[in-house]
Amino acid sequence: MGQRRTTSSHAPAFQASWSGTVTHTIAASDEPLLTQYQQEHPWGVDAAIDLYECNAALIRDAAYIQAFVVDLCEKIQMRRYGQPLIVHFGKEERVAGYTLVQLIETSDIVAHFINAKNAVCLNVFSCSFYAPVRCATLCQRWFEAQEVHLSVVFRGQAVRPLSQPASSTVPAAMQEEAKRR
Repeated sequence: MGQRRTTSSHAPAFQASWSGTVTHTIAASDEPLLTQYQQEHPWGVDAAIDLYECNAALIRDAAYIQAFVVDLCEKIQMRRYGQPLIVHFGKEERVAGYTLVQLIETSDIVAHFINAKNAVCLNVFSCSFYAPVRCATLCQRWFEAQEVHLSVVFRGQAVRPLSQPASSTVPAAMQEEAKRR
């Protein structure tokens, strides 16, 4: 298991995989990511967190999933916007499981809990910086995952700032909101 850092706007800013406890080297990666974020000024941070060999009972428990997302938001200092949407669906066992959507003031947290694989595919996107490695280790602990794959992408680096709309078709209210950011 290992890690990789890149600086291309189309490639992940950071990738890591681990089994069991995260290594000190990977755990220390949040600080350089913050520095890179401050230097590059992207629109946001998007962490794709894949958890494998999770505790089967935990990923099938809606109340537990709700407690998880509340705690995660507190720990990564994101303000929840409303209650999480947690829905179980999937007629085929291959895709059956809960899906979680939690809006946060700076974007969203979305996850699908895959019953057939005892796995979780989770994304945390925010236009405010948060510690993605710490976030992944929190997710790992909550669902007792034995293996973790993390990919962090800085989003919106190749687009003009939202305060400079691409065309006049952007509603005036949205232009004003963008200027306030």
